Amino acid sequence: MNKRIILLVALLFGLVMQFFGALGYFVLYPGTSVAYGLYVATKVLLVILPLYFLRDVGVWWKTFFSWDKSPVQHGFLWGGILGFVVWLTFFVFQTEFLLVKETIVDKVSAYRIQAFFIPFALFVSIIHSGIEEYYWRGFVFGGLKKYLSVPYAMTVSSLAFASHHFLIVNEFFSVLVSLGLTAAVMVGGLVWCYLYQRTGKLVASWLSHAIIDGVILGIVYFYFL
Repeated sequence: MNKRIILLVALLFGLVMQFFGALGYFVLYPGTSVAYGLYVATKVLLVILPLYFLRDVGVWWKTFFSWDKSPVQHGFLWGGILGFVVWLTFFVFQTEFLLVKETIVDKVSAYRIQAFFIPFALFVSIIHSGIEEYYWRGFVFGGLKKYLSVPYAMTVSSLAFASHHFLIVNEFFSVLVSLGLTAAVMVGGLVWCYLYQRTGKLVASWLSHAIIDGVILGIVYFYFL
């Protein structure tokens, strides 16, 4: 089969894979052995699915580890801007967010991560954010650019990236609030696509993403647990 067709099939699967994974491990079977299995399988696929196509989509390890000054500066700059917006949004709507505190504690308890939340938060902020950038910006966005214009590739990949976040936040908030938060995640995805497109280095979007995740998990730790 033509490799271009194989890449397209992989991208179509990749666009929805994390959505259906989150549907299983976070919505349908939370806290069960099925959930743990689905969670691990989803994360493994995030790593291995793009491997066959890295040369085709232009992802090399140096896109992470080439610490040129400009991509690093862009990463910290946009991480700081978006992190401040996240913190300010929480500060302004703190009363409303704290209404779901009990639900968040119950979810954290169901996954038994409260006792080691700080190591978990460090893993998510540093390692998992890097995996998602490698997958969503490097593989999905990079692959879609072979079939779509850059703006369309940015939009489609960012919408798919945001979709599984809707499932997660909708477990805590109303549909309307969840849609608003998901839209914010999509904006983040668009910014990270822009950073990767501008700098050619995933380290830029990775640093920004890591800062955002750190801010969010810091808020969870200090205000909800």
